[in-house]
Amino acid sequence: MTDVTIKIIHHGDSTRIQQATDLYKSKSVGKLHLGQFPVLEVHARENVLFGATNDDGELRGVLLAGAVDIQTRKDYEGYVSPSVLTPRTIEILDTAVLPAYRRQGVGTALVQAAIELYEKNGFHRFLTASRFGGCGSDSSFGLLLRLGFEVLREVQEYYRGSSFQCPDCEGTCLCSGYLMLREE
Repeated sequence: MTDVTIKIIHHGDSTRIQQATDLYKSKSVGKLHLGQFPVLEVHARENVLFGATNDDGELRGVLLAGAVDIQTRKDYEGYVSPSVLTPRTIEILDTAVLPAYRRQGVGTALVQAAIELYEKNGFHRFLTASRFGGCGSDSSFGLLLRLGFEVLREVQEYYRGSSFQCPDCEGTCLCSGYLMLREE
């Protein structure tokens, strides 16, 4: 297990936002939708961006989370009960860990840090989607199960038609998704 420090990356910290942008758009992560500085800066302003660093201070992983908003409700509409889609629900929007640091506890530390921060502030419901099948698979599924998330629904080709640019698919993403919820 890799020792990492988890810190919130402030939207005004242009150096860290650029590092997070570079991590997202690196070929090994390939999450191009967040690999653009202005896009990630706006997301960091509207949500909370967590960064995982090693002793050398370099980012090894990032996680973006925030309260359910209008876009989230549109994304999950028809798949998840409207009673779940409230501003009191936190969505884990995206998690990315560099391949050399995967399966070493970095993703777990990021998700746990997000849950702890929001629970301290009175939020006890967490929603996310974990990609699987299609062109690739998402190792976050097992991690999320271990952290108390349950599958609400399996949706075939969940990302088709979205702005998500899959790191495994070329063009339209054909991956399916597990919609997952954790509630205390």
